[in-house]
Amino acid sequence: MSEYLISTNPAKSYEEIGRIPVSTLDQIKSAVAAARKALPSWKALSTEKRASYIKKIANLLSSQLDEIAALQTKEMGKPISESIGECKGIIYWLNWQADNAPRILAQRVLDKMDTHQTELHFEPYGVAAVIAPWNYPSYQMFLGVTQALLAGNTVVFKHSEECSLTAELIASIIADSEVPSGVFNIIYGGGEVGKQLLDQEINLIHFTGSSLVGEQVYKKAAEKFIPVVLEMGGSSPAIVYKDVDITKVAKSVYDERFSNCGQICCALKRLIVHESIYDELTNKLKEVISSQVIGDPLAKDTTLGPLVAKRQLMLLEKQVKDAIDKGAVIETGGERPDNLDGAFYKPTLLTNVS
Repeated sequence: MSEYLISTNPAKSYEEIGRIPVSTLDQIKSAVAAARKALPSWKALSTEKRASYIKKIANLLSSQLDEIAALQTKEMGKPISESIGECKGIIYWLNWQADNAPRILAQRVLDKMDTHQTELHFEPYGVAAVIAPWNYPSYQMFLGVTQALLAGNTVVFKHSEECSLTAELIASIIADSEVPSGVFNIIYGGGEVGKQLLDQEINLIHFTGSSLVGEQVYKKAAEKFIPVVLEMGGSSPAIVYKDVDITKVAKSVYDERFSNCGQICCALKRLIVHESIYDELTNKLKEVISSQVIGDPLAKDTTLGPLVAKRQLMLLEKQVKDAIDKGAVIETGGERPDNLDGAFYKPTLLTNVS
Protein backbone atom coordinates (compact mmCIF):
# COMPACT_ATOMS: atom_id res chain seq x y z
CA MET A 1 0.00 0.00 0.00
CA SER A 2 1.44 3.36 -1.07
CA GLU A 3 2.30 6.04 1.46
CA TYR A 4 1.39 9.61 0.49
CA LEU A 5 2.54 13.12 1.24
CA ILE A 6 -0.64 15.09 1.89
CA SER A 7 -0.32 18.79 1.14
CA THR A 8 -2.59 21.07 3.17
CA ASN A 9 -3.44 24.77 3.13
CA PRO A 10 -2.36 26.42 6.43
CA ALA A 11 -4.66 29.38 5.73
CA LYS A 12 -7.81 27.31 5.15
CA SER A 13 -8.20 25.09 8.22
CA TYR A 14 -5.51 22.76 6.86
CA GLU A 15 -7.75 21.55 4.04
CA GLU A 16 -6.13 19.09 1.66
CA ILE A 17 -4.77 20.54 -1.58
CA GLY A 18 -3.38 17.35 -3.06
CA ARG A 19 -1.19 14.34 -2.43
CA ILE A 20 1.89 12.70 -3.91
CA PRO A 21 3.19 9.15 -3.34
CA VAL A 22 6.28 8.92 -1.15
CA SER A 23 9.21 7.58 -3.16
CA THR A 24 10.16 4.00 -2.40
CA LEU A 25 13.73 2.83 -1.91
CA ASP A 26 13.64 1.23 -5.37
CA GLN A 27 12.54 4.55 -6.89
CA ILE A 28 15.34 6.37 -5.07
CA LYS A 29 17.88 3.87 -6.38
CA SER A 30 16.44 4.21 -9.90
CA ALA A 31 16.73 8.01 -9.73
CA VAL A 32 20.40 7.79 -8.73
CA ALA A 33 21.05 5.19 -11.43
CA ALA A 34 19.42 7.43 -14.04
CA ALA A 35 21.58 10.34 -12.92
CA ARG A 36 24.69 8.17 -13.12
CA LYS A 37 23.79 6.98 -16.62
CA ALA A 38 23.18 10.52 -17.89
CA LEU A 39 26.40 11.92 -16.41
CA PRO A 40 28.92 11.18 -19.21
CA SER A 41 26.90 12.80 -21.99
CA TRP A 42 25.83 15.77 -19.83
CA LYS A 43 29.36 16.59 -18.65
CA ALA A 44 30.59 16.30 -22.25
CA LEU A 45 28.37 19.20 -23.33
CA SER A 46 29.84 22.67 -23.46
CA THR A 47 28.97 25.04 -20.64
CA GLU A 48 27.18 27.19 -23.23
CA LYS A 49 24.95 24.27 -24.21
CA ARG A 50 24.12 23.43 -20.60
CA ALA A 51 23.39 27.10 -19.99
CA SER A 52 20.93 27.11 -22.89
CA TYR A 53 18.79 24.57 -21.01
CA ILE A 54 18.81 26.77 -17.90
CA LYS A 55 17.70 29.74 -20.02
CA LYS A 56 14.85 27.67 -21.41
CA ILE A 57 13.79 26.66 -17.88
CA ALA A 58 13.78 30.34 -16.90
CA ASN A 59 11.56 31.21 -19.87
CA LEU A 60 9.11 28.43 -19.02
CA LEU A 61 9.01 29.52 -15.38
CA SER A 62 8.21 33.04 -16.53
CA SER A 63 5.27 31.81 -18.60
CA GLN A 64 3.84 29.98 -15.56
CA LEU A 65 4.87 32.43 -12.87
CA ASP A 66 1.37 33.16 -11.58
CA GLU A 67 0.52 29.46 -11.29
CA ILE A 68 3.70 28.66 -9.38
CA ALA A 69 3.32 31.64 -7.05
CA ALA A 70 -0.30 30.80 -6.22
CA LEU A 71 0.47 27.15 -5.53
CA GLN A 72 3.38 27.83 -3.20
CA THR A 73 1.28 30.42 -1.35
CA LYS A 74 -1.45 27.82 -0.86
CA GLU A 75 1.06 25.22 0.35
CA MET A 76 3.17 27.24 2.77
CA GLY A 77 1.23 30.43 3.44
CA LYS A 78 3.41 33.35 2.39
CA PRO A 79 1.52 36.35 0.95
CA ILE A 80 1.04 36.16 -2.81
CA SER A 81 3.01 39.37 -3.30
CA GLU A 82 6.04 37.71 -1.70
CA SER A 83 5.57 34.55 -3.78
CA ILE A 84 5.46 36.56 -6.99
CA GLY A 85 8.60 38.43 -5.93
CA GLU A 86 10.35 35.15 -5.15
CA CYS A 87 9.49 33.70 -8.56
CA LYS A 88 10.62 36.83 -10.39
CA GLY A 89 13.85 36.73 -8.42
CA ILE A 90 14.60 33.13 -9.32
CA ILE A 91 13.96 33.80 -13.02
CA TYR A 92 16.44 36.70 -12.92
CA TRP A 93 18.93 34.54 -11.03
CA LEU A 94 18.68 31.62 -13.47
CA ASN A 95 19.28 33.93 -16.42
CA TRP A 96 22.24 35.57 -14.67
CA GLN A 97 23.86 32.23 -13.91
CA ALA A 98 23.28 30.95 -17.42
CA ASP A 99 24.77 34.13 -18.89
CA ASN A 100 27.82 34.08 -16.62
CA ALA A 101 28.57 30.36 -16.23
CA PRO A 102 30.65 30.11 -19.43
CA ARG A 103 32.93 32.88 -18.15
CA ILE A 104 33.10 31.62 -14.56
CA LEU A 105 33.75 28.00 -15.54
CA ALA A 106 36.16 28.72 -18.40
CA GLN A 107 39.59 27.16 -18.14
CA ARG A 108 42.27 29.70 -17.39
CA VAL A 109 46.04 30.03 -17.25
CA LEU A 110 47.24 30.68 -13.70
CA ASP A 111 50.96 30.86 -14.38
CA LYS A 112 53.03 30.82 -17.56
CA MET A 113 56.74 30.02 -17.75
CA ASP A 114 59.14 29.52 -20.67
CA THR A 115 58.90 25.76 -20.41
CA HIS A 116 55.43 25.19 -19.02
CA GLN A 117 52.24 26.79 -17.78
CA THR A 118 49.78 26.11 -14.96
CA GLU A 119 46.13 25.86 -15.97
CA LEU A 120 42.87 25.64 -14.04
CA HIS A 121 40.19 23.31 -15.37
CA PHE A 122 36.79 22.72 -13.77
CA GLU A 123 35.39 19.19 -13.62
CA PRO A 124 32.00 18.09 -12.27
CA TYR A 125 31.89 15.95 -9.14
CA GLY A 126 29.30 13.54 -10.55
CA VAL A 127 25.86 12.84 -9.11
CA ALA A 128 24.70 15.57 -6.73
CA ALA A 129 22.07 14.97 -4.04
CA VAL A 130 20.21 18.23 -3.37
CA ILE A 131 17.82 18.55 -0.40
CA ALA A 132 15.83 21.77 0.10
CA PRO A 133 13.52 23.27 2.76
CA TRP A 134 10.03 24.72 2.45
CA ASN A 135 10.45 28.40 3.33
CA TYR A 136 11.25 29.54 -0.22
CA PRO A 137 9.87 26.71 -2.34
CA SER A 138 10.92 28.01 -5.77
CA TYR A 139 14.18 29.67 -4.78
CA GLN A 140 15.37 26.80 -2.61
CA MET A 141 14.58 24.29 -5.36
CA PHE A 142 17.09 25.94 -7.66
CA LEU A 143 19.63 27.03 -5.04
CA GLY A 144 21.65 23.84 -5.31
CA VAL A 145 20.32 22.46 -8.58
CA THR A 146 21.27 25.18 -11.06
CA GLN A 147 24.95 25.48 -10.19
CA ALA A 148 25.32 21.70 -10.13
CA LEU A 149 23.79 21.33 -13.60
CA LEU A 150 25.76 24.20 -15.11
CA ALA A 151 29.01 22.67 -13.83
CA GLY A 152 28.19 19.35 -15.52
CA ASN A 153 26.82 17.37 -12.60
CA THR A 154 23.56 15.46 -12.72
CA VAL A 155 21.08 15.84 -9.87
CA VAL A 156 18.73 13.87 -7.65
CA PHE A 157 16.53 16.36 -5.83
CA LYS A 158 14.29 16.09 -2.76
CA HIS A 159 12.16 18.99 -1.59
CA SER A 160 10.50 19.39 1.81
CA GLU A 161 7.32 17.43 2.34
CA GLU A 162 5.61 20.77 3.07
CA CYS A 163 5.78 21.91 -0.56
CA SER A 164 5.70 18.71 -2.60
CA LEU A 165 3.07 20.00 -5.04
CA THR A 166 5.14 23.07 -5.88
CA ALA A 167 8.15 20.80 -6.39
CA GLU A 168 6.12 18.56 -8.69
CA LEU A 169 4.95 21.53 -10.77
CA ILE A 170 8.45 22.94 -11.17
CA ALA A 171 9.83 19.47 -11.98
CA SER A 172 7.28 19.23 -14.80
CA ILE A 173 8.49 22.59 -16.12
CA ILE A 174 12.09 21.35 -16.05
CA ALA A 175 10.96 18.28 -18.00
CA ASP A 176 9.25 20.55 -20.56
CA SER A 177 12.60 22.27 -21.15
CA GLU A 178 13.78 19.01 -22.72
CA VAL A 179 16.74 18.65 -20.40
CA PRO A 180 18.08 15.18 -21.32
CA SER A 181 16.59 12.23 -19.47
CA GLY A 182 18.31 11.45 -16.18
CA VAL A 183 20.02 14.82 -15.82
CA PHE A 184 17.44 16.08 -13.29
CA ASN A 185 15.58 13.58 -11.12
CA ILE A 186 13.12 14.24 -8.32
CA ILE A 187 12.03 12.10 -5.39
CA TYR A 188 9.39 12.82 -2.75
CA GLY A 189 9.28 12.25 0.98
CA GLY A 190 10.34 13.37 4.42
CA GLY A 191 13.48 12.83 6.43
CA GLU A 192 13.60 9.06 5.91
CA VAL A 193 13.64 9.48 2.13
CA GLY A 194 16.44 12.03 2.51
CA LYS A 195 18.46 9.55 4.56
CA GLN A 196 17.93 6.84 1.97
CA LEU A 197 19.10 9.19 -0.78
CA LEU A 198 22.32 9.97 1.07
CA ASP A 199 22.99 6.25 1.47
CA GLN A 200 23.24 5.86 -2.31
CA GLU A 201 26.27 6.22 -4.57
CA ILE A 202 26.44 10.00 -4.80
CA ASN A 203 29.39 12.36 -5.21
CA LEU A 204 28.20 15.66 -3.73
CA ILE A 205 25.59 16.80 -1.19
CA HIS A 206 23.89 20.20 -1.13
CA PHE A 207 21.66 20.60 1.92
CA THR A 208 19.65 23.56 3.19
CA GLY A 209 17.74 23.14 6.43
CA SER A 210 18.04 22.95 10.18
CA SER A 211 21.35 22.77 12.02
CA LEU A 212 20.22 19.55 13.71
CA VAL A 213 19.70 17.74 10.41
CA GLY A 214 22.68 19.50 8.84
CA GLU A 215 24.95 17.94 11.44
CA GLN A 216 23.71 14.49 10.45
CA VAL A 217 24.25 15.30 6.77
CA TYR A 218 27.77 16.51 7.55
CA LYS A 219 28.58 13.22 9.28
CA LYS A 220 27.22 11.25 6.32
CA ALA A 221 29.38 13.26 3.91
CA ALA A 222 32.43 12.64 6.10
CA GLU A 223 31.63 8.95 6.22
CA LYS A 224 31.47 8.86 2.42
CA PHE A 225 34.43 11.25 2.09
CA ILE A 226 32.55 13.46 -0.37
CA PRO A 227 32.13 17.26 -0.49
CA VAL A 228 29.09 18.85 1.12
CA VAL A 229 27.51 22.30 0.97
CA LEU A 230 25.47 23.22 4.06
CA GLU A 231 23.22 26.22 4.65
CA MET A 232 21.58 26.10 8.07
CA GLY A 233 20.04 28.26 10.77
CA GLY A 234 21.31 31.40 12.44
CA SER A 235 20.67 33.83 15.28
CA SER A 236 20.93 37.28 13.77
CA PRO A 237 20.97 40.31 16.11
CA ALA A 238 20.54 43.99 15.24
CA ILE A 239 22.12 46.78 17.26
CA VAL A 240 20.33 50.13 17.17
CA TYR A 241 22.32 53.26 18.07
CA LYS A 242 20.85 56.44 19.52
CA ASP A 243 21.34 58.60 16.40
CA VAL A 244 19.11 56.61 14.02
CA ASP A 245 15.92 57.58 12.21
CA ILE A 246 13.36 55.77 14.39
CA THR A 247 10.72 55.49 11.66
CA LYS A 248 13.14 54.00 9.13
CA VAL A 249 14.58 51.59 11.68
CA ALA A 250 11.14 50.38 12.77
CA LYS A 251 10.16 49.66 9.16
CA SER A 252 13.48 47.94 8.48
CA VAL A 253 13.22 45.82 11.64
CA TYR A 254 9.71 44.73 10.70
CA ASP A 255 10.79 43.72 7.19
CA GLU A 256 13.84 41.83 8.44
CA ARG A 257 11.91 39.97 11.15
CA PHE A 258 8.47 39.32 9.67
CA SER A 259 9.10 38.84 5.95
CA ASN A 260 7.97 35.34 4.94
CA CYS A 261 6.12 35.22 8.29
CA GLY A 262 9.52 35.33 9.98
CA GLN A 263 10.45 31.90 8.61
CA ILE A 264 13.93 32.70 7.35
CA CYS A 265 17.21 31.28 8.65
CA CYS A 266 18.89 34.70 8.59
CA ALA A 267 15.89 36.68 9.86
CA LEU A 268 16.45 39.17 12.65
CA LYS A 269 16.13 37.35 15.97
CA ARG A 270 17.25 39.86 18.64
CA LEU A 271 17.09 43.63 18.86
CA ILE A 272 19.62 45.41 21.07
CA VAL A 273 18.63 49.07 21.49
CA HIS A 274 20.39 52.08 23.02
CA GLU A 275 18.57 52.92 26.24
CA SER A 276 17.96 56.56 25.26
CA ILE A 277 15.67 55.54 22.36
CA TYR A 278 14.34 52.29 23.81
CA ASP A 279 10.82 53.52 24.60
CA GLU A 280 10.46 55.51 21.40
CA LEU A 281 11.52 52.60 19.19
CA THR A 282 9.34 50.16 21.13
CA ASN A 283 6.29 52.35 20.55
CA LYS A 284 7.08 52.83 16.87
CA LEU A 285 7.54 49.08 16.39
CA LYS A 286 4.20 48.41 18.08
CA GLU A 287 2.63 50.88 15.67
CA VAL A 288 4.17 49.23 12.60
CA ILE A 289 3.38 45.69 13.77
CA SER A 290 -0.20 46.52 14.72
CA SER A 291 -0.88 48.02 11.28
CA GLN A 292 -0.32 44.75 9.43
CA VAL A 293 -3.16 42.97 7.62
CA ILE A 294 -3.29 39.32 8.69
CA GLY A 295 -5.40 37.00 6.58
CA ASP A 296 -5.81 35.05 3.35
CA PRO A 297 -2.34 35.08 1.76
CA LEU A 298 -3.89 35.03 -1.72
CA ALA A 299 -5.56 38.39 -1.05
CA LYS A 300 -3.56 41.30 -2.47
CA ASP A 301 -3.96 43.48 0.64
CA THR A 302 -2.69 40.79 3.04
CA THR A 303 0.74 41.56 4.46
CA LEU A 304 1.07 38.58 6.82
CA GLY A 305 -0.20 35.07 6.19
CA PRO A 306 -0.10 31.91 8.30
CA LEU A 307 2.89 29.86 9.34
CA VAL A 308 3.67 26.84 7.20
CA ALA A 309 1.92 24.25 9.37
CA LYS A 310 0.21 23.61 12.68
CA ARG A 311 3.41 22.16 14.16
CA GLN A 312 5.17 25.46 13.44
CA LEU A 313 2.35 27.37 15.14
CA MET A 314 2.60 25.18 18.22
CA LEU A 315 6.39 25.61 18.31
CA LEU A 316 6.02 29.40 18.20
CA GLU A 317 3.46 29.35 21.01
CA LYS A 318 5.84 27.24 23.07
CA GLN A 319 8.70 29.68 22.45
CA VAL A 320 6.61 32.70 23.45
CA LYS A 321 5.43 30.96 26.62
CA ASP A 322 9.00 30.07 27.52
CA ALA A 323 10.08 33.70 27.07
CA ILE A 324 7.20 34.96 29.24
CA ASP A 325 8.00 32.40 31.93
CA LYS A 326 11.52 33.85 31.98
CA GLY A 327 10.32 37.42 32.44
CA ALA A 328 9.61 38.70 28.92
CA VAL A 329 6.76 41.16 28.40
CA ILE A 330 4.33 41.06 25.47
CA GLU A 331 4.09 44.54 23.95
CA THR A 332 1.78 43.46 21.13
CA GLY A 333 0.55 40.18 19.67
CA GLY A 334 1.35 36.99 21.53
CA GLU A 335 -1.77 35.05 20.53
CA ARG A 336 -3.75 33.58 17.66
CA PRO A 337 -6.21 35.88 15.85
CA ASP A 338 -9.81 35.20 16.87
CA ASN A 339 -11.29 35.33 13.39
CA LEU A 340 -8.91 33.08 11.46
CA ASP A 341 -8.75 29.28 11.42
CA GLY A 342 -5.36 27.97 10.43
CA ALA A 343 -1.71 28.39 11.37
CA PHE A 344 -2.13 32.10 12.09
CA TYR A 345 -0.34 33.96 14.87
CA LYS A 346 -0.33 37.67 15.52
CA PRO A 347 3.01 39.38 14.86
CA THR A 348 4.55 39.72 18.30
CA LEU A 349 6.95 42.05 20.05
CA LEU A 350 8.53 40.92 23.33
CA THR A 351 10.60 43.16 25.59
CA ASN A 352 12.71 42.43 28.67
CA VAL A 353 13.96 39.26 26.98
CA SER A 354 16.70 37.52 28.93
